[in-house]
Amino acid sequence: MFPAKPPQTLSEAFFLATAGSAAFPLLRYDAERTSKSALASMRTLALIGTDEAWNLLHTYKQDPRDAIQREYRRLHQFGTKTLFRPSLVPSLQFQDDRQTIECNLYTLETLDYPVLVLSSQVNPTHIQTVKLNHGYYLLDISAIADLPEVRKVTFSDCRALHDFSPLAHLPHLTTVTLPARSELTHLKPLVELPELVDITLTHCDELTDITPLARFSQLCMLALNDCVNLLDLVPLAELSHLHTLSLSNCSQAIDLSVLATLPHFTTLMLSSCKTLQGLPDLTPLANLTAFGFSSCGQLTDLTPLTALKRLQRLNLSWCSQLTDLSILASLPQLSALNLSWCWSLTDITPLTALGQLTALDLSWCGHLTDITPLSRLTRLQHINLSWCDHLTDISVLLSLPELKTVTLHESWQGSSVATALRKRGIALTFTGDTDGLASPGASFDSPGQTLPGKRPL
Repeated sequence: MFPAKPPQTLSEAFFLATAGSAAFPLLRYDAERTSKSALASMRTLALIGTDEAWNLLHTYKQDPRDAIQREYRRLHQFGTKTLFRPSLVPSLQFQDDRQTIECNLYTLETLDYPVLVLSSQVNPTHIQTVKLNHGYYLLDISAIADLPEVRKVTFSDCRALHDFSPLAHLPHLTTVTLPARSELTHLKPLVELPELVDITLTHCDELTDITPLARFSQLCMLALNDCVNLLDLVPLAELSHLHTLSLSNCSQAIDLSVLATLPHFTTLMLSSCKTLQGLPDLTPLANLTAFGFSSCGQLTDLTPLTALKRLQRLNLSWCSQLTDLSILASLPQLSALNLSWCWSLTDITPLTALGQLTALDLSWCGHLTDITPLSRLTRLQHINLSWCDHLTDISVLLSLPELKTVTLHESWQGSSVATALRKRGIALTFTGDTDGLASPGASFDSPGQTLPGKRPL
């Protein structure tokens, strides 16, 4: 049974199209109809796709409204009998290797077709990565099954999409990022993909049970970001290959001890845990080599880090209350440290004990006045000092023998220190009044660097 009135939305158009010719009386051109209803009717006719449907569609050509004319031209351009659903043509972007499709569906003039159709420009055997962004009305991704070599699929803002079964037809698929779905309460969309090695779930507010993850025996990297009601990580004990876990914005206290049973586990990210005032007990995780606790604005005590003697990479960016770095002296193997936006930080003397440090981000440490302790960091290669507004002397940089890249505020561009650094062949980057405002401290590693096989912390 279909509605007894013309469609008003794309979901109604998609449903009404299933009625075929029986829907024609509701779809005939009417100059009094609103633009919204006219567009929905045109799309319904295109979805039906018969000769009679296209003949009716052509009657909309007489409508003077710009939106109707644009839609008519677009449909007509791609053939009178071939439906131009959200083909990738208008927004198709290939990377240089011609192996990646990125489709920003919001860039289409009519952005909310519910069915994905591949364009003739796509060579199915060449595509290895598919990124579908802003597909708010996307309902059907069956066409993706025609890309047998795809390894990675990312859905962004495809919130109406519930059927991920076509992914099961991709024999080489290893990485999947599901769209933000606050109503997702289970992991059924993934059960047919046991060979996955990298899974990202975001904003799954209702997700509490991750037991199905235990079946992913090859899983290496897992992100459960903004899954605010997640309490139990016990099912992860079965993931013997897991080495990286992100639990960003975890508002609940989670027992991390289960991670100690994983033989290859080395990287943990707990960023944006805004309600946590201290680090969890890290004693069971003595094998960690990378740890992120960024955007945890209440953090002041770093004592639990003393358990991580093997730690090489640490991200404490946006920990705005942090003032005491003395604990870091107990981390002799630390090679990369991000302290961006640690606004309360005034003393970096404890860093002198970090003889292995090669990358340091101190950007937006606005109360920092003295960086002379950096002279002891003889292995330092990359440093970011942009927006350290109270610095008046950066000559210590000239004493660092292995320095390769430096990021400074543009006010230092004509300084004698900058000139001397250039003469040494050091790459300088200068930030302006708005540079870095969008995501300062977002990258764990030094500018332009990401360690192989690791997520940026």
